[in-house]
Amino acid sequence: MEFLRNIKSILFSFQSFSGLTVNYAKSGIVVIGKDVNWAEMAAAELQCNLVELPITYLGVPLGASMSRFSSWQPIIERIQNRLSSWKASCISRAGKLILIKAVLSSLPVYYLSIFKMSKKVAAEINRIQRRFLGVTSMEGE
Repeated sequence: MEFLRNIKSILFSFQSFSGLTVNYAKSGIVVIGKDVNWAEMAAAELQCNLVELPITYLGVPLGASMSRFSSWQPIIERIQNRLSSWKASCISRAGKLILIKAVLSSLPVYYLSIFKMSKKVAAEINRIQRRFLGVTSMEGE
């Protein structure tokens, strides 16, 4: 546990040099490869929460298998929620294309900068975009 005290002293040094403070109530520790008792003692030593994987950090799931369709569900839901707020019947085809290119296509970009998208997820996003555009199927499918 000595190294945990060293980590805490480094955080205190950071606070004194930067003028910022660490909010330990909002902080969490993820322990991998140690038993539960050790993890609980470490969380108590650092005065923070003990969290388990998978977690979300800066909107990105950590510890989740991104090859699974379910891991991409938040992005798919975000696209569907964005679409539900738009009145498709009141927007011209050109307007729909602009919305798809400018807004919907940009939503998964953050994830794509970190993870490779599966073909199934890409097909689902394309299906949602085609349905919004009013195209029910693509030629050659």
